[in-house]
Amino acid sequence: MTVPTLGGSVEMRVPPGRSPARSCDCEAAACPASRPGDQTVQLKIVTPPANTAEAKALYEQMRKELAFDPRANL
Repeated sequence: MTVPTLGGSVEMRVPPGRSPARSCDCEAAACPASRPGDQTVQLKIVTPPANTAEAKALYEQMRKELAFDPRANL
């Protein structure tokens, strides 16, 4: 994905399954200076809205078929 940084846009790879609670570091070139440093990127996960009956049905199907509890580690 393309990430805006202080030194201009850079391409960054976000590993699959990365939690939005964890931040990622861009490469050292992200912050230009006499000694370039890393820039931290905070992830924001956005899901498609369930604003139609079909979309709601898909989310309901996922809820039934996937063994996932988003509050399991709280």
